[in-house]
Amino acid sequence: MRLHWKNFSPQGEAFHLQSCLRTNRWWAGYHTHDFAEVFWIYAGSGRHSVNGQSQELRAGDVVFIRPEDWHNLETLPPQSLGLVNVAFPVDVLRHLRRRYFPDAEHWFWRRSTLPEICRLESARLIKLQEWAENLSEAPCTIFAIERFLMNLLHLAAVGVERELLPVAAPDWMASACRLIREKKHLQKGVEAWVRLAGRSPEHVARVTKKWLGLTPTEYVNQVRLAQVERQLRQTSLPIVELALEAGFSNLGYMYQLFKRRYGLSPLRYRHKYRKVIV
Repeated sequence: MRLHWKNFSPQGEAFHLQSCLRTNRWWAGYHTHDFAEVFWIYAGSGRHSVNGQSQELRAGDVVFIRPEDWHNLETLPPQSLGLVNVAFPVDVLRHLRRRYFPDAEHWFWRRSTLPEICRLESARLIKLQEWAENLSEAPCTIFAIERFLMNLLHLAAVGVERELLPVAAPDWMASACRLIREKKHLQKGVEAWVRLAGRSPEHVARVTKKWLGLTPTEYVNQVRLAQVERQLRQTSLPIVELALEAGFSNLGYMYQLFKRRYGLSPLRYRHKYRKVIV
């Protein structure tokens, strides 16, 4: 079965949003379409059969469906399946690709055998659910769907640390790499890094060294220094305040690490790189 956008958008709307919770055996029926989709699982689990292959999906999985994908989604009793689907014309997809993602490697709807899947942990999934609720209340305009998709792409791409981690690195490490940047975690240092990883300290140390080439202490300090560096360029806050905010209790130690990494003391770095536009 081939679905057509004109049947979902008789009045020329720019997107179609549907949210549902299935509590018994259900399947959507195999289909393809002349429009693009993104859907995600917010509760339970199910089986996604797509292009002749089968994928097990669970809460937090976001799937980027291309128009040419031939697929079906079904629940797996006794599990329920909570699903949100956002469909939109291919013209929207082409505009975003042309304007913001000329590099196919960073495009979530890129050509491959299977559609791209991004896995969100609970905090990012909650944020996505909030954006979907806002979208459901918005006029069905190009502006609304492009704003939603740009937020989604930013959520999926930024902070996952895949620019530092090989694809084969475990998901828990990518999640920990993102979460450690939050103030409440960063200030607690290696203790928080291990807790976010959810593994033993020894295991976390081995895996951190394997995939990041650093000890846990070195990695956390690297993240802390990056935060200090950004704040030096963007704010006029006292350097001691920036150090404490990033979790450094010893100002002299922070100065030593910063100069080793950036080649200048924090004060000289600020004088050189902070530009004020008035």
